Amino acid sequence: MGGAQAAILNALVSTPRLLRMVELDAMPMAGDRYTLPQLLGDLRRGIWSEAASGRPVDAWRRRLQRSYIDAMAAKAGVAGMATSTPLPGFTITTLNPAADLRAIARAELRDLERELGAAIPRAT
Repeated sequence: MGGAQAAILNALVSTPRLLRMVELDAMPMAGDRYTLPQLLGDLRRGIWSEAASGRPVDAWRRRLQRSYIDAMAAKAGVAGMATSTPLPGFTITTLNPAADLRAIARAELRDLERELGAAIPRAT
């Protein structure tokens, strides 16, 4: 069961998928889109719902929660992507999705830490 949970979570937060989401969010497009911060926030609220409700956490949920922390910690350390060198006299603004992904993953871990810290007094 825990392996299946981790596999699904890892598929949802695979680096190629998240990098595509970062790139898509940088493109000028009309209409709504599901952004990476929205995805990670939805996952955090679902996986850590006991923190908000004060319900006890069973062993399977704890394993899923550990998998989430491991996945976000790995994303926070994603190696940078190569950027091109501009030609003399030209300025090129480069998109670095890996840097954005690292920053978003770190922010997600900080948000989780803050939420769990606030939930400690309610924990059983």
